[in-house]
Amino acid sequence: MNRRQCLARGGAGLGVVTLAGCLGTLTGDDEGHEVADRTGERALSRAVGELNDAALAIYEADLDAADADDVEFDAAAPQAHLEQAADYLDTAESELDGRDADLAELRAYADVLAVVVETTAVVTDGALTDEIEQVSAALEAEGDDDLADAQETIDQRTSTLEAAGAEFAEATAELAALEEDRLSDLAVIALEEIESGVDELESVLEAQTALAAGYDVLLGGYDHLETGREYADDEDHEAAAAAFREAKQEFEAATETFESPDEDAPSNLAEAFDTAHCQSHNLTDAAANFAAAADASKEYDLSTAQQRQSEAEDALEAARAC
Repeated sequence: MNRRQCLARGGAGLGVVTLAGCLGTLTGDDEGHEVADRTGERALSRAVGELNDAALAIYEADLDAADADDVEFDAAAPQAHLEQAADYLDTAESELDGRDADLAELRAYADVLAVVVETTAVVTDGALTDEIEQVSAALEAEGDDDLADAQETIDQRTSTLEAAGAEFAEATAELAALEEDRLSDLAVIALEEIESGVDELESVLEAQTALAAGYDVLLGGYDHLETGREYADDEDHEAAAAAFREAKQEFEAATETFESPDEDAPSNLAEAFDTAHCQSHNLTDAAANFAAAADASKEYDLSTAQQRQSEAEDALEAARAC
């Protein structure tokens, strides 16, 4: 029986019994002859079983569900499998001689899976959706406290995603360096299947990171916008124009981020990108018109100033309506 047949028959509940039949002499008697002590071999095969179960538990999460709120992942199950695998590998190491290379490869593979679990937990916790709604609500409310809270929240989310991305990049490099033939001989799930899931996870992580980073920049631009309006209220039109132009630059940078998500980004984030692009595009128009109004005010061109001010306010309303 080949390994793929064993995986198919074992399904999501891959266990020692299923894998024992695949591993042959690793777990069973050789033509009925008693083996003096099979503790190490049994521990090794059980470790492989736990690692396979962890991999399957990871990829049960549908990262491209139609609705982002429908993406669910329970990290506890694969983490439990990985912890059990580590215990079995410790036992195998203490009982077996001459298997150091196999044990080292399985531990390296387990380390990769651990990072994949952590990364999957980050991108499926649903927090980003709530945080984007918090930003939109803050833009509508225009309250300083609301905007400050939204900025802090997005800062934290951006940091979390960037940290996850750094660890994930290291894990994918380690995955590429694994000895596929050795792991295949040990009955580990085909690495190409793991790599396919990792690629999907990477696209989700990159898309969420882009959204969070874009909103981080957008909120920075909004802070400049509010500063410019305060200067304008004080009739310091030169300072106001400068602040509005800084806001415009920030909004343009955010727009560029929002309009170019990775083509492999999950479809359930498409609406979020569209909304973000709508907001940043209209805020760019608002900032440009506010700057023009301030420039006109400096020249005592009240008619132009009022017209551009009105256009700026309309663009602000359009951004809030996104």
